Amino acid sequence: MNRCLLAINAGSSTLKFRAFAPDGQTLLARGMVDRFGSKEARLRLADAKGQPLAERGLADDSHAAALAAVLNGLADQGLEAQALAHRVVHGGNRFREPVRIDAEVRAALDDYIPLAPLHQPVSLEVVDAFSALDPRLPQFACFDTAFHIAPAARGLSNQMGMAGRSFKPTAVGLKLRPAIPI
Repeated sequence: MNRCLLAINAGSSTLKFRAFAPDGQTLLARGMVDRFGSKEARLRLADAKGQPLAERGLADDSHAAALAAVLNGLADQGLEAQALAHRVVHGGNRFREPVRIDAEVRAALDDYIPLAPLHQPVSLEVVDAFSALDPRLPQFACFDTAFHIAPAARGLSNQMGMAGRSFKPTAVGLKLRPAIPI
């Protein structure tokens, strides 16, 4: 089994993920669970170039079933998640950099639900579901709010010709700062 970092972006109806080599930069696989949380949910897994590797329906409509399908789908490809990095919309004034999610951080993130009521609860449900599946698996949060205030991120977005645009920080956060020691 090859170790990987798993970047997670949980939306209201789609769970997107990318598996990176431990260096945090080499993409190994990517995929999504479409219709996340519904009886029609499907896992789609592709290699780094986007070539399909697997597609299957899920056992049930729970978040736990979707996350187990992601981990099992990666395992079928010889990949084992050693750490998770979640896109979390709001870190408020407290969280400005990627942070390991422990009980205190997890509880604090509930305080920001009113600031992002459509996205924050789903992200936190996914954190909780992964904790239930494997409590030993380290989980980290990368925050949209921190991304937009970080000078390094602004410089990177300018270099990429994306000044003034918003884009998801999870994978970029892995590349900007090796916050996940595995």
